[in-house]
Amino acid sequence: MKNFKHIALLVFTALFGIIKSQTLMPDDPIAAMLDSLENKKVLEMAFTKPAHNKNKYNYAPDSIPKFDDFVYEARLAKLDAASPFDLVYNSHVRGFIDLYLNRKRELMSRMLGISQLYYPMFEQVLDRYNIPLELKHLAVIESALNPNARSHAGAQGLWQFMYPTGKMYGLNVTSYIDQRSDPYKATVAAAEYLKALYDLFNDWQMVLAAYN
Repeated sequence: MKNFKHIALLVFTALFGIIKSQTLMPDDPIAAMLDSLENKKVLEMAFTKPAHNKNKYNYAPDSIPKFDDFVYEARLAKLDAASPFDLVYNSHVRGFIDLYLNRKRELMSRMLGISQLYYPMFEQVLDRYNIPLELKHLAVIESALNPNARSHAGAQGLWQFMYPTGKMYGLNVTSYIDQRSDPYKATVAAAEYLKALYDLFNDWQMVLAAYN
């Protein structure tokens, strides 16, 4: 549990399962993240999709539901039973859950909205390569599901490929095009990279630690 990505993957596995049953916060200023994407209308629909169908417990739109530790622990234990990852609830995990439910709640709302667009595609590609579907959350950790995210080190796209790694896995990067920002092609490349890491380590937690 010392590895940040392992903790973050655990947290997002829990949060995306729990928060989706609650009301998403209104999220009008999404254009800042999505202006440069080709299909802006589709993405905006993903964010503005009515949330009342998901709010089965009738929480107020501005409320932040509180859960006791045993709720998170029980849900993670259920997920852990069928996961190749070690999904253990502890104080570090609780700290990150509180962070994203409170201080980063607006970001979490954005990511929940855009996940409706990207996650079905991620799952299809990961399943094709026989990769655990939990690794779809890796793109949340890497880029907050922003296909145009760029790190200070030069990593680009949903899956944060560095230039040489992207080229190694077939992503065309020139002065005119950067396929690291192509959601589908970058996801296929990420799946191939993850599979290669698994062939090397034969352990998905090691793969998570070694990614990038």
